[in-house]
Amino acid sequence: MKAVIFAGGRGKRLMPLTNVIPKPMMPISGKPLLRWTLESMRSAGIKDILIVVGYLKEDIMNYFKDGEWLGMNIRYTEQPEPKGTADALKYAKHFIGNDKKFLLVYGDVVFNKELLNDMMSLDYTDKNFLCSWEVDNPENFGVFELKKGRIIRIHEKSKNPPSKKINAGIYLLPNRIFYAIENTFPSERNEYELTDSIQILIDEGDKFFHYPIKGFWSDVGNISVLREVQGVFRKCAE
Repeated sequence: MKAVIFAGGRGKRLMPLTNVIPKPMMPISGKPLLRWTLESMRSAGIKDILIVVGYLKEDIMNYFKDGEWLGMNIRYTEQPEPKGTADALKYAKHFIGNDKKFLLVYGDVVFNKELLNDMMSLDYTDKNFLCSWEVDNPENFGVFELKKGRIIRIHEKSKNPPSKKINAGIYLLPNRIFYAIENTFPSERNEYELTDSIQILIDEGDKFFHYPIKGFWSDVGNISVLREVQGVFRKCAE
């Protein structure tokens, strides 16, 4: 299976750190955040990777190069302008080709190393999976509305969220997502949102299920969270 990683964001909430370091390269226990993700993919048998770059792309490309030193095959594509997650993914269409399924991971999330191994053991012949994480403040996140484990709608920062299961930024997607992206309109913030593209497929009857993450997950969205994550990894190494 192939995998795509989003690593082009500017990381405004991590400024001033991201003035000189792209968010996916933030150091966590002696390694860039993105390296933890790649090593998890490698452990799950996923070695063909496309990284969607943008802001400070040279820092990422110069560090990982073609991935041979990691035992992986890494390629890159650039999202010229930050027009949203669906727009970013459309640049991976040629890389995915005719593959029926692929993995997508946001470059600013960290998670337990067993997660991708567990996902790859699933029967995903006619199913798609979006990873979820349970929080006490779901109104600050994209939230899954569920029916018997199946996702029927994704609510973005709702005042009355239908569950505490938030979108964790780790997806097992069908090739049909590229068709949906072509039919996705800009959101209220004038971006092409991947969740809107997924909703198109859900409304057409495609089966999307939430996959609850066990162990550890965090979205490294600001400096405070980054410090917390660094502390967790430091304790695990002791």
